[in-house]
Amino acid sequence: MDAVIRLDGSQLKVLLSTLQLAVTWAPYAERMTRKTGMMMAALSVGVLSGCAATGPSGLSVHEALVYGGGQQRLAWVYGDLTPGKEAQVSIEGQPVRLTGPGQAGGALLVNGSSTYRGTLDTAVNQPKVVRNARGLFDVSSAGGITELYYTDGRSWLRLNATAGSGISARPASGLQGAGDLTDSEAAALSQALSGQGALAVGVLSPSSIPDRRLSVEPQPQEHRLTALSVARVEGAAAPSPAPTTPARPGTTQPGGTVNYSVLDQGNNAAASGPTVQVATTAAQAEALYALAYGRQSSRPSAPSVTGRTLVGIFMGTRATGGYSLEVRSVSMNGGQATVEVREKTPPVEALTTQALTSPWIIVQLDGRFSDVQVQGLGRSAGISGSER
Repeated sequence: MDAVIRLDGSQLKVLLSTLQLAVTWAPYAERMTRKTGMMMAALSVGVLSGCAATGPSGLSVHEALVYGGGQQRLAWVYGDLTPGKEAQVSIEGQPVRLTGPGQAGGALLVNGSSTYRGTLDTAVNQPKVVRNARGLFDVSSAGGITELYYTDGRSWLRLNATAGSGISARPASGLQGAGDLTDSEAAALSQALSGQGALAVGVLSPSSIPDRRLSVEPQPQEHRLTALSVARVEGAAAPSPAPTTPARPGTTQPGGTVNYSVLDQGNNAAASGPTVQVATTAAQAEALYALAYGRQSSRPSAPSVTGRTLVGIFMGTRATGGYSLEVRSVSMNGGQATVEVREKTPPVEALTTQALTSPWIIVQLDGRFSDVQVQGLGRSAGISGSER
């Protein structure tokens, strides 16, 4: 049964007045509602535009995943950006500021750095590469390698196969042509990996890469990904000695001038701590070379020391690659020769092999010196003073 609402005269009068007021204000209320909605929409757009990444036109991201060589992810970012201007993108959900271009190849600066950097927690199976006495390679491939490069720390070779015995190789311009790297990207990676001893650098097939691409917003027009496996070559035959540097005069002292040259250098000696070894006889020279090449299956023969003195300078064990020794000067005072060296350490964000190294250098002095002092050795390890 429907309910019946009964109103007396005064209640009916109030109701009619309320309805009349509502009808009178309806057009104004409708306009106010529309204006309020437009203002809220405009405000929302403003807020969103302030938070959203506004990448440059032509945004492109080129990634290099380096397994075993520091476990690092590097990314070069490209785009059309007027010098002096900046843009913002989101990488892995974090805002990133782009300026530039800041380096050869046209890559933009990422938060002031030449690349975006991250770390990799996963690992890949690495091939075992050995260079035999004939200069050929024996490779036990771990699978998933499409290209394989070899460096002795100075020069680069590209192997003609990725698995097998007696593999030949041809000279290469570093990692140029590896994966989807541009020439400038390949040059940067080659330089970062040079000077760290004998390394095998493999290019992984896309299906063998364990990590996904970076999440980038706005979405790049191009997104390249190259993954490299970097492994130290243990037991490799000794590389051909580096060309001997021309003899250079040392500092003139009351006792005279001594000429010197750098015979060879490397990163895998048997010395565990800062050490100096002087050779003026054939037996001493062989012992010196045995210490320098002690962790390799073969080594070059020591040169003649007739009328010469060989000085082996060993930095000692370091936790990563990227360390080296540089001769700054050689001087003589009476019968004593003094060699000053500088220990070069890798920059904080350098791409280094994550393996123990033991850098060394052999200096040849014209003349026979039974008293040789080395200055500057051990400073990176907190040791001061000269060592014999």
